[in-house]
Amino acid sequence: MSGEPFLMGWIRTDMPSITKLRHLSLCALLFFLAVLPVTAQPPFGGDPHTKASILLEKTSVAPGQTVRGAIRLVMDDGWHTYWKNAGDVGLPTEVTWNLPTGWKAGPLLWPAPEYLDTSGLISYAYEKEVLVPFELKAENDQSAPGPKEAVAKISWLECQEACIPGEAEVEFGFTVGTEADSPDAETVREAFARLPKPRTDIAAGKQGQEFVLYLPSGLAKPDDEVRFFPDQGMQIEAAAPQQLVKDANDAAVLKLKPDPTADKPAQELSGLLVVGQGESRQAFEFKAQIGEERPVQTSVPPAGAGKVLFTVLLAFLGGVVLNLMPCVFPVLSLKVLGIVEQSREEGTKAWHHGAVFTLGVLVSFWALSGMLLVVRAAGQEVGWGYHLQNPVMIGSLAVLFLLIGLNLFGVFEVGENLTQLSNVADKKHGFVHSFWSGVLTTLAATPCTAPFMGSAVGFALSASTPVALLVFTALGLGVAAPYMTLTMFPALLKKLPRPGAWMVTFKQILAFPMLVAVVWLVWVFGSQVGSDRMALLLLSLVGVGFAAWVYGKWGNSWEEKPRRLGGIGAALALLLASSIGYQAARQDVTADKWQTYSPELVDQLVAEGKPVFLDFTADWCTSCKANELLALSRPEVGKKFDKLGVALVKGDWTKKDPVITAALAKHGRAGVPLYVLYPGDGKEPVVLPEVLLPGTVLDALDHVKKPT
Repeated sequence: MSGEPFLMGWIRTDMPSITKLRHLSLCALLFFLAVLPVTAQPPFGGDPHTKASILLEKTSVAPGQTVRGAIRLVMDDGWHTYWKNAGDVGLPTEVTWNLPTGWKAGPLLWPAPEYLDTSGLISYAYEKEVLVPFELKAENDQSAPGPKEAVAKISWLECQEACIPGEAEVEFGFTVGTEADSPDAETVREAFARLPKPRTDIAAGKQGQEFVLYLPSGLAKPDDEVRFFPDQGMQIEAAAPQQLVKDANDAAVLKLKPDPTADKPAQELSGLLVVGQGESRQAFEFKAQIGEERPVQTSVPPAGAGKVLFTVLLAFLGGVVLNLMPCVFPVLSLKVLGIVEQSREEGTKAWHHGAVFTLGVLVSFWALSGMLLVVRAAGQEVGWGYHLQNPVMIGSLAVLFLLIGLNLFGVFEVGENLTQLSNVADKKHGFVHSFWSGVLTTLAATPCTAPFMGSAVGFALSASTPVALLVFTALGLGVAAPYMTLTMFPALLKKLPRPGAWMVTFKQILAFPMLVAVVWLVWVFGSQVGSDRMALLLLSLVGVGFAAWVYGKWGNSWEEKPRRLGGIGAALALLLASSIGYQAARQDVTADKWQTYSPELVDQLVAEGKPVFLDFTADWCTSCKANELLALSRPEVGKKFDKLGVALVKGDWTKKDPVITAALAKHGRAGVPLYVLYPGDGKEPVVLPEVLLPGTVLDALDHVKKPT
């Protein structure tokens, strides 16, 4: 087995947190199995689901010749083992050799794996049977003649719904003397012949935020299935679609999405490029440095009518199922409540609102898909829900959902005011309300995925513009279908409970899913920008809540002067809270440039004549975090740091550290924050104030000498 912890081999440490949670039960089972003795038999008795054996090309080889063979793994139906890079979950097959004196084994030679998708977890695996070739060679050109005995201790992980570690010790032998084929000679030769062929003419590059592989002419046809298998993690996002498009010279290009969990984008792509399916598929092994961007067209051959129709159907079904997803259900519940009120007030006219709601959904889907297609035409990375990769958008959605929740709790009311502003109908819920309800539903729906939806959107983003718009229209119709159905059949509405006090309670219950959505958005925000900025977003949400409370208590602008002043106060509080939230979402231009403090590092930088900025901080220090967010991470400060070549060094005093304590005492301080600037060129360090403003730092940097 490898040197990494046994359990962590199955669940990658770089895997996103949500993926780890989804497979917590699998972890528990695997850990339990891992502490049991591992033998060729399953831990609970019975036959193993994988049989291992050794096949040799020859029973006898001439002195100095290589012994070629293959590990043969035969798996029961539904079970699989793993490639050298198992993917999101799994372990590769490994072998420990006990060879005759003077002999050594080369690395295992891996055939192309299959792509397995298990509830969003991607594995690179083998099913039914696999032959993994190997070579044994004497360490000197001439080995002693005669029989040779060897043992291969083979270990693997076999998985179906659960995973079981397996192991077998296989004894085998050969003779050094006159060459003679074994009965398995042809099988072994075929195994070597099927190994991926090395290619040096596959190039890698970038297009916007995506990686691309430039395929040589004739390697793949437009309708071929082409897939890249990375030979190690942190290169690409395994579950993301891999799109085959054309470049400006009509050559095939494979578009890939970088691994979002990687600390920094990969500098090279290495692994296998597999073209075709079944017996006709070919595999090519390559390694390519990621080079300069090249123009790439996103046009692809037109899809057949049957495939388009099937995809449209999947898109519609995906839109329907999308209503059951956690980020859509709270909004759908609001629509159901609206149906109850409309049936009481308007009777059979409720279907008019259903049609307008559907129009709002469709217009929103058309607008969002149009933006995606425009970005795609410009060569940028796109994906359905890509706006959830933008911290500003995530923070805005969190504020919106919080306000909806507070409105449902009755902290404030906006319905009457909006009706007066719209002046569309005499009733509380006019057509404008129905239209914007459709827009809100679309906004909440796009981050989610559902059965059938992912493949349909992936197809749409790689298809022609008319086909893409058709697919997105089907998605919108699917999302709106439940609401439209209820409003078209008033008989269903009459079976709903009579209006009463229960509606207030029901309305307040609907606020809790909204708050759950806020928690989810804050979690996503924190995973992108870190816990410090997540705390700032939470502070912003508290301010938003305060503004909503002020507005609800004193803020109706159609009332007397005190209430108008309350409305102004609520607006100011909301503006302040929003500015805090924006600071949280704003990119920290210095985030990746800080080095960890040590006296030796500082002495080295100072001796080299470099300017150095020291930041002694701690996670529990609120003034430290405020200074970092409001001053040190400002774009103008970061640019000046870069322009002057200032080395940024951070000393973290969150936990007691005698080294940092000594550094603080050296500068006459007993606590944090402490900011020290070494101007460079041998000048004495300057201690900055404990409260920083951008101007404070910029003024201090005016005295820094840029290294030559």
